[in-house]
Amino acid sequence: MKRILIGAADLLTGDAFSDALLDYAVLLGRAGATGVATIPVVGPDGCVQPARLLLGPGTPIVVLSTDSEHPEPVDADALGELRELARPGPTTAGWTDVYDDYDVFGLPGEPLPTTTTAGDEPA
Repeated sequence: MKRILIGAADLLTGDAFSDALLDYAVLLGRAGATGVATIPVVGPDGCVQPARLLLGPGTPIVVLSTDSEHPEPVDADALGELRELARPGPTTAGWTDVYDDYDVFGLPGEPLPTTTTAGDEPA
């Protein structure tokens, strides 16, 4: 089990969810974007409930390993959705909007280098 400290919240969730959440947060930070993730958390009474988290480049997140008397929450669909969000590149979650402005050569607004074949004049 992992304890996630984010903002004023102290959340208890499973290892797989905390790992995928950190992967998603890193991806958002690199893109300078914000996003929402939903993960199951264990409440003080042991009941599992969904928590929606707003993540972005300035969101500090601390993840701590912890022991718990409660079983880890299991939600294969929610974990699959979070892992899909955490995948770099275009996805069904709309990442093409974020990545269209970036290329392998630099930042948005920078001119692309021109390439020529032997004997051609640069354009």
